[in-house]
Amino acid sequence: MREFGGAVAESVTRPAGLLPPFKPSDSRRNIREATNKIPFAIAYMASSALILGMMSMLMDDDNKPPEGLDWIFPRVGGTNPDGSPRRLTNMSYIREIPMLMKHIQERGGNVLTGTAEMVWNKLMFEPFNELMNNRDYYGYNIWDENAPIYKQVWQGMRHMWGDQSPMTLAGAKHAAQLSGKEFPSLTDAVTHPNKLLDALKAKGVDLSMLGFGPAPAYVEKSSIQNRIGYLYRQHVAPGSRPHADEENSEEKMAVRNRYHDRQARP
Repeated sequence: MREFGGAVAESVTRPAGLLPPFKPSDSRRNIREATNKIPFAIAYMASSALILGMMSMLMDDDNKPPEGLDWIFPRVGGTNPDGSPRRLTNMSYIREIPMLMKHIQERGGNVLTGTAEMVWNKLMFEPFNELMNNRDYYGYNIWDENAPIYKQVWQGMRHMWGDQSPMTLAGAKHAAQLSGKEFPSLTDAVTHPNKLLDALKAKGVDLSMLGFGPAPAYVEKSSIQNRIGYLYRQHVAPGSRPHADEENSEEKMAVRNRYHDRQARP
């Protein structure tokens, strides 16, 4: 907010300062000369886009020149289960631009509500809101309300532990799933190390460990698709789903990814 927001504000206030009514004082002029928000924002955006564009050109199988989303979410080669090109997310702030657009599109073009939803998702209160409502991001019950109290406590702790797992590990697991592979449990990894080695060799797992996990699904969706998905979650999808369905959904997703991966092979 301080750097990028300040750069936007200064791009307006500095030209306005040329007019006599808005001429800055001597102290304000010294402050402006000492700040570098505008050069910083330009250098940050340009260098980030250049690095990501080069990654896209070097890693993609076709070696095509970067264009469009390639400057933000570089292509890594291959396709996702839905047929869209596989892309990487990154740790630069330019990825927030399509994220903001996605929230605005979901809200039917309403900039205020879309921006507010994005800001809320960036805060640290959402996990506590999920626990209070016993419902995770996907609508599943965090704990089974009909289960014994000790089991509910365990399910709640398990959910919190899952939320606290490293992003690199979650990204690596997702990258393996997109390649039709599954990370084994800790017990299976010890007793069958070949399963772990097979998952680690999946496309994109190594990059996920470096902070370049799979790009979010909304990246390749159009404005109308994002809007339809939001309306479906609001008015069609059940407000709350049983806890048991979560594990079934994960298994179905794993089977679907393996099926599409085999279909995509020559």
